[in-house]
Amino acid sequence: MLNGHPEDFRTGSTSTVRETWGPSLAVFLIAVLLLIAIYQDAIGVAVDVWSSSTTYNHAFAILPVVGYLIWLRWDAVSRLVPKPSLWGLGFLLAGSLIWLVGRETQAEVIQQFAIVAMIQALVLGLFGWPIVRAILFPLFYLYFAVPFGDFLVPWLQDLTAVSVVTGLQLIGIPVFIDGILIMTPNGVFEVAEACAGLRFLIATVALGALCANLLYRSWWRRVVFIALSILIPIVANGFRAFGIVLIAHLSNNKLAVGVDHIVYGWLFFAFVTIVLLAVGMVFRDKDLHETIDVQPQPGPIATSGRRLRSALTIGLVAIFALAAGPGLAHYGESQSRSAEIAGLSLPDVTPPWTRVDGDAAVWRPDYKGADAATRQRYTAGERNAELYVAYYAYQRAGAELVYWGNRVYEEATWDRLGGGKADLIVDGSSERVNYTRVASRGRQRIVYHWYWVDDQFADADYFAKLLAARARLLGGTRASAAILLSVPYDDDLREAKVTADELLASMAPLAPLLRAAAPE
Repeated sequence: MLNGHPEDFRTGSTSTVRETWGPSLAVFLIAVLLLIAIYQDAIGVAVDVWSSSTTYNHAFAILPVVGYLIWLRWDAVSRLVPKPSLWGLGFLLAGSLIWLVGRETQAEVIQQFAIVAMIQALVLGLFGWPIVRAILFPLFYLYFAVPFGDFLVPWLQDLTAVSVVTGLQLIGIPVFIDGILIMTPNGVFEVAEACAGLRFLIATVALGALCANLLYRSWWRRVVFIALSILIPIVANGFRAFGIVLIAHLSNNKLAVGVDHIVYGWLFFAFVTIVLLAVGMVFRDKDLHETIDVQPQPGPIATSGRRLRSALTIGLVAIFALAAGPGLAHYGESQSRSAEIAGLSLPDVTPPWTRVDGDAAVWRPDYKGADAATRQRYTAGERNAELYVAYYAYQRAGAELVYWGNRVYEEATWDRLGGGKADLIVDGSSERVNYTRVASRGRQRIVYHWYWVDDQFADADYFAKLLAARARLLGGTRASAAILLSVPYDDDLREAKVTADELLASMAPLAPLLRAAAPE
């Protein structure tokens, strides 16, 4: 429904208004096709993730849903007059430059978010603010097509493990937890990545946002329902994991294992989804009819020739804005660079620590595409530790410092127990670093890991990427490295921390060696 009387507005008759859409729609479709052609690599990566990861299979439905949402509004939207906005061109250029930052940092998710933003900017540039406001939710919903959220997996694993242990303790079953390993008298259970509940969480949030838009008109109800769509799958996954462990414990591991585990999980999640939708239907607003307010815009309607010239002008400028980021990226790639490093060595130490020749091969990290990698084992009496450095002369596709496939341990041999942050004295200064606890066949290690980017240390993935982008775009040290210090431990983590501190205190500065290895 369109509030008001169309003849009172600048829009004129309905047939006249609809005729004004032709030039803008044609230019928009051409611009979208060019966008797909220019950014096909980033779009192709997203589509590959949709098809290869069950966590993001739902993304194939996003575009049809967006089309349906626009169709629901089309009767009212089509009465509006497209009015190109220069703001759209500014946002389009910003989106292209954000894509460039994502490309330079090898952050595919930033590239994909930027592409969605550029599609929205094209809508604004060619159709104007009133039409953007009319289809604001469908435009927003496009972001659910971006495969995003893997960083939540470790947090969800830890939360699920705590939920299971809390439930078992409440009903009096003896239980011991070590990170994501749960031990009961009848067995040992691991909260694997697939059991973290990310797949259910992302799909439920996408469904919840859609239902909130379709079932409610008041903003507070929408916010509450979306909040429930986030909270319920997290809580439900804890109950699901608790139920699996409980059934396996009571049946002496005869039930809720293998295929039973999967079937139970799907049935449970299906039930939770139905309950969530039922609750949403019960409290839905009675008046669900979409209304779009149009403010009077006095003035003559532009002639068809003028509309065409305006759309073509905006379209041509939009093409240049779309190409800005890729053009700068191509210029950067054309500059000569070398991946040959000058030679990478690891620091010497002072007594009681000594370097040990040979590779014990007890623990190995897995970093993809590093231009050089070296490791060194150090001992001091009965204590020992290993230092590993993966070195990148410069980052590019297939050789990325921060990459989802990089691991501080071999997954085939070691299991993650937990992780967090710690403070270590590195090269004489206190540095915040990450740590990951891993176990394999009765052995346990704690792996401290951090980055060296643009000649400074960093612990956070996003900060390392920003430093890499700054070095590449503004000039700086293009070389980077992942630094890992692995220390074995029995039960007391404090002993491992003491070992790491004492080794680093006896070690020669690390940064000068990394700096010296950088290509000219």
